[in-house]
Amino acid sequence: MPQITFETLAKLPLVKKYEDAFCQATGIVLKLAPANGCQARIEFGSRQSAFCRLLAGSPGAGEACWKSEAEIQRRAGKDLAAQTMRCFAGLEMVAAPVIVEGRHLATWIGGQVLRRKPTPADFKGVARHLAKWGMRDESRKLKAAFYGSRVFSPPQLQAMKQLLTLFAQHLGEQADRLWSAPQAGEPLSVARAKEFIQANFTEQVSLAQVAGAVHVSPFHLCRVFRAATGATLTEYVTRLRVEKAKRLLTDASVCISEVAYATGFGSISQFNTVFRKCVGKTPTQYRNAPPEAVTE
Repeated sequence: MPQITFETLAKLPLVKKYEDAFCQATGIVLKLAPANGCQARIEFGSRQSAFCRLLAGSPGAGEACWKSEAEIQRRAGKDLAAQTMRCFAGLEMVAAPVIVEGRHLATWIGGQVLRRKPTPADFKGVARHLAKWGMRDESRKLKAAFYGSRVFSPPQLQAMKQLLTLFAQHLGEQADRLWSAPQAGEPLSVARAKEFIQANFTEQVSLAQVAGAVHVSPFHLCRVFRAATGATLTEYVTRLRVEKAKRLLTDASVCISEVAYATGFGSISQFNTVFRKCVGKTPTQYRNAPPEAVTE
């Protein structure tokens, strides 16, 4: 079955809800960026810090901002954990990686705040950079925007970091469920078949059993199910079990055998074989290894 892409993830209604709610609650911009998005500047839109928005208009300043964005994304992808980082102007950014299907697919990025109220000495240091980039004529406007930057204390920044981590975890979980959920426009028999499978995936589910539950012939269900999902019913059941197993494997207190039987596999050897074929790692290797970053 096709892997979920960043484009698919970004279209989830949850993304805009989080971005809107975060901005309304904190006054700070939040944006979802692709994991390999270091190649281009992030479009934060009208919610971006006024100071950062002015800097974006200068090639030199814009490049410095891009380097900061690229670096915090790189750190989030490397450590697969939320990060904070300060740009050349002293503005703080926070980033948290979103893991989907075991891959680092996207990164939440927010912030553009100061840790304390700015002083004349602070802006003097920034002004040296502005002069180097030929922005002397705009210094008055930039100074006003800099002094108008939002201020977050270290505890507030830590709370923002924790919040983005929760956002990232929830979005990743929602995306993991996306491929298995009924989709708009798909045949009713396919939607009902998915619901039946999800309710019974720990049992031995056969094509005839599912077809009977949704009141169509096995041949018809086989044909429409594959056309709608890109997978046979057997492949779908296997994928569902493997995805459920992935989530259980994140809990180190649950042993491998418990995961195998809780997700419908008949034996540990079958679980190991199927899991490795689907994921490229054994369950133990998957549990011990960090998720992979997306490089496509």
